[in-house]
Order: sequence, then C-alpha cells, then structure tokens
Amino acid sequence: MTTSVLSIAISGITPADQGAMAEAARRWDSIAKPIGGLGLLEEAVIRAAGVQGTADVSLDRKALAVFCADNGVTEEGVTQTGPEVTASVAASMAWGEACVCRMAWTAGAQVFPVDIGIAHPVEELYGKLGLFETGGAIGIFTITPSEGAMIAADVASKAANVTIGYVDRFNGSLLITGDVAAVEAGMQDVMSVLCDLMGFTPARITRT
Repeated sequence: MTTSVLSIAISGITPADQGAMAEAARRWDSIAKPIGGLGLLEEAVIRAAGVQGTADVSLDRKALAVFCADNGVTEEGVTQTGPEVTASVAASMAWGEACVCRMAWTAGAQVFPVDIGIAHPVEELYGKLGLFETGGAIGIFTITPSEGAMIAADVASKAANVTIGYVDRFNGSLLITGDVAAVEAGMQDVMSVLCDLMGFTPARITRT
C-alpha cells in the first residue's frame, strides 16, 4: 500500500451514523432480556449499524483477519517453536489449507493473513500478504503511542525509496519494503524524527 493509496483510504472514512446506532441500541433494549445482557455482541452490532448507516445490519460479507508476527520472545529462544513455524502457518492460511480456513468457510467467511512482522516470510507469499514488491528487505516498526506509526510512515516514504507495506495507527505497526540501503535509511530517519525531535524512547534496530 503506497502513501497515496493510504491517503485515499483514510479520506473515505466517515463518522459513524449516530442515528443508526441509537436505533440499533433501542432494538436491543426492546428485546426481553436484561439491558446490555448480551454484552460485546450488542456493542458490535451497534457499531456495525453506525458503519453501515442503518439499524438493519447486514453480515452477509464476513472476513477473518489473522495478524501474523514473531515477537521478542522468539529471539530469546524460550518458545517451543522458531520463527519458521510462523511463516509456515501463515503460508497454510494464505493457501487455504489451515484449519481456521476450513472453519471460516463453514461460516461463509474469507480469511486474510496479514504480515505485521514475520521474521522469515516465505517469498511466494508476498502477493498473498499484500507485499507485491519486496525489493529484498523488510523494515518493521512497533511504535507507542500507536499514532506515531502514521508519522513514521510519512517520514520513511519521504526519506528513501521505500514502499509502505502496512501501517496501523491503532496498534502502532508499520512495515516498509525496498532494497536494504533504502530500508535502513528510512528506518534511521524515522528514529531521528521520533526520538530526537519528538522525544520518543529509542530502541535498537536489529537485523534478522
């Protein structure tokens, strides 16, 4: 996903329809049950009403997004399996062979594995995971506060010839791709802006 595509996607996000949410909540409260008795299910349907702009929520199109990554525990060598298992499981999901795919199909849902930090991704999965041009290197950030990921994406794309593979302002994940020199330059510039100018706590850049 390039920054221009990202900007278009963001500009298309509109505020939730408060009227539809209020009507969905009213319908829940009119059912013979304790008020709010279905907890998160009620909240999810009310939010869906706000997104769809109607209290007649449609769940005809369903999807399951599975976010795949290797965390720091793997580097410490204390897990039962290594990072190659993460790549293998992501591959099985991308090819529709994982058990979660079978269960999703039964529910009429589509499975989308998302690479947010797989240490050793299988190269042929790049297209499946949304990274159509890898250029040989992948740079991965996890930033707190999470809104910093948007700033980092902007800085990296302007600092070097990199592609924004993935960015999420809610969990602080950012993934950039390009050749090794470009990815390193982008990461260094991001660190400089966030840490030197904005006071973020720096973290050591590691290679795998």
